[in-house]
Amino acid sequence: MSYIIKAEINGIQDFIFNIQSKGAAKALKARSFTIEACCYLIEKIFEESFPKGNKIFTGGGNVYFETGIENINEEEFRKAYSEKTSLIIKALLPYQLTASFSYSFFDNRQAFGIFIKSLNEKLNSNKLRFGVNDINVFLPNAGLHKNQSDFMSLTSTYARNNSFEIRQDNNDNRKLVTGEGVALLNQKIIFNNRPSGFLIPLPTWNSDLLFNYQDVITEIKLQDDEDEYAAPKKDNIISFEYLAAFAKKRTGTDNLGILKLDIDNLGKLFQKLNQKEQNAFLSKKMQFFFREAIIKLLDSTVTINNEKYRLKDNIYTVYAGGDDCFFIGAWDAIIEFAIKLQKEFSKFETEIRKKINVFTKPITLSAAIILVDSHFPVVRFAEIVEDDLKTAKATKANEQFDASGEQMKNNISFMGHVFSWEEFYELIEVKDTMNEMINEYNESNAFLHRIINSFEGSDKIYWQKCKESKPFNPSVLWRFIYSFRDIRHKPYFNTSGLHDKFFSEKNGYYRRYIWEHFSPGKEISQVMPVAARWTELLNRNKN
Repeated sequence: MSYIIKAEINGIQDFIFNIQSKGAAKALKARSFTIEACCYLIEKIFEESFPKGNKIFTGGGNVYFETGIENINEEEFRKAYSEKTSLIIKALLPYQLTASFSYSFFDNRQAFGIFIKSLNEKLNSNKLRFGVNDINVFLPNAGLHKNQSDFMSLTSTYARNNSFEIRQDNNDNRKLVTGEGVALLNQKIIFNNRPSGFLIPLPTWNSDLLFNYQDVITEIKLQDDEDEYAAPKKDNIISFEYLAAFAKKRTGTDNLGILKLDIDNLGKLFQKLNQKEQNAFLSKKMQFFFREAIIKLLDSTVTINNEKYRLKDNIYTVYAGGDDCFFIGAWDAIIEFAIKLQKEFSKFETEIRKKINVFTKPITLSAAIILVDSHFPVVRFAEIVEDDLKTAKATKANEQFDASGEQMKNNISFMGHVFSWEEFYELIEVKDTMNEMINEYNESNAFLHRIINSFEGSDKIYWQKCKESKPFNPSVLWRFIYSFRDIRHKPYFNTSGLHDKFFSEKNGYYRRYIWEHFSPGKEISQVMPVAARWTELLNRNKN
């Protein structure tokens, strides 16, 4: 029996993403790491104040801490609690960040999941009363969050190291963020290198990349040739412009991919766990997965259009916490990375359910991927991908339930359309088939444009309102076949099995994704046009 404290940092989205697009790669990681670091530092401050305590969960802007004090009276506890939380809030304010806190006394006889739900509700109530700890909410704002040089230096320091440690720091005038680390009250984080690091690496230039992409470097004219952070130089961070250019060299499409994903109904998952030990176990495993699995995946290679490349040279991790993740990278690499991560998570959640038998249904995650120009405003693509993720989570196409007991989400928004992960893997199969036609049999890209055009302007709302309602324009039924008018007579198409893949009466793509959808209560499937669009983006440097 003891007090449990929850801390939550507010204003995270705006703090991280509301920055200039030019040079964003130099500052984004430092901003997201500042949030992560603050959580670890708050945890350390609580440990110092309550030596018998222990952490329950730290990540995603949240800290849950058990004080380990049983016999202390509430007045004595409140004094220590108020002193530290007030100082933390004051330290964050100059960076336009706020922190909310709540606490409750936990009795081991209570159901822990219900207790955590109550603690969260209490914190949400406290948010509406910001400043209850005698804090002057009109404290002059020094605007330190706008000091890009500190964040740029911190990102470079992060990129040169693979781990960090927390040390005591008695410098009362220290800023929250400097080029060497992050400091809060009397604690600071200092970076270092260890044989087995735990920091997720950023994409940086190395000798091989500088040699292999000489043509890309020559082609791109830097806006600021004297920018030591952006110039293609060994150990410098690879800017977003170059990540998009890497994709262009492989595919002909000069785009960034933006990926955001998080675990579905995570809060309700924890509320189902009535034992504190189970809660701590799941928290620890989630954090371990989203750190170790990502480091491992980034070190792997993928092959696109017969070119092998490392994911970590092409993907910039903004943040990867215990529940949600945000990545920016070469558009083709981002898609491959998302696929690999979802597969690894499926294995991970299966093992978790073996350890926690209260979870009888799958733990799922949903994702959103958008493609943008490398100069697209950071704050806008963050908003768009967030909206697409919300749309993916709001789409519930079946009556299955997940481990939390809620209706299953388990979706991905891709190119503006929502697919279940099962449908997305079917889309990949169709994309691979179309890609085979272009790369193995030298088929022209023209058939892809015909497929895309056959689905455009189908005006499904008009047809659904007709007297004899139809799910979409029936012309799609014959326009798709017309897209193959010449291809169907080519020898390779019939001898390679491709004809059956597309037009088999039993299980061909046409039947599965077009014909069978033309029935009451169904909608047009986007598998074929999105697969064609994806294939077209992969092969713009062909034909």
